[in-house]
Amino acid sequence: LEYLGAKIDLGPQQVKKMIEEVGIGFMFAPNFHPAMKRVIGPRREVGIRSIFNLIGPLSNPAGAKRQLIGVFSDSFVDKVAFALKGLGIKRAFVVHGKDGIDEVSISAPTRIAELKDGEVFLYDFHPEELGFKTYPVDYIRVSSVEESAKMVLSILKGEVSPAYHMVLLNSIFGIMVSGLTDDKELALEMAKESIHSGKAYQKLQAFIELSKSL
Repeated sequence: LEYLGAKIDLGPQQVKKMIEEVGIGFMFAPNFHPAMKRVIGPRREVGIRSIFNLIGPLSNPAGAKRQLIGVFSDSFVDKVAFALKGLGIKRAFVVHGKDGIDEVSISAPTRIAELKDGEVFLYDFHPEELGFKTYPVDYIRVSSVEESAKMVLSILKGEVSPAYHMVLLNSIFGIMVSGLTDDKELALEMAKESIHSGKAYQKLQAFIELSKSL
């Protein structure tokens, strides 16, 4: 986001204004999560994934009742979902791609724990279920911030690629967790419409421009 020109080091009132005027806001963790800010140093020193990678999302200071969370191991998918249930979260998806990524994957099945109506459902999601072709995980990897920014812009401009399909897959679950629909195919069409109508790209530009003025 910073590479694309956005100002992300915003305080609570500035993020509030972003959400009210643009509809989205970026909450820079150290500004909103003082407790977790103190563990950033030790976490980096340890150099391996640990409980700190899970505590952050679980102690979300925004109090979000609907969440889509990626975890670094499939052994934590159900555990995090049950923790969210205990915290009173209304609706959630906890995901882990079996290729090792903490997102819904385009290159492998994804282990998912779905929290809905107070119950946790555990299952595997395969991209092929919605007609997606799978791609090697290397097709979505980037090696620099510049490369990542270019990929983001190409996706939002509707240029079809493995990364574009990856974004669609994750958007499906983001749309579903929001409560707009429980139908994966409808959520997919909504995601495509957002991109190909130009709305998603316009939203990013509006976000960048307003952030720079705050």
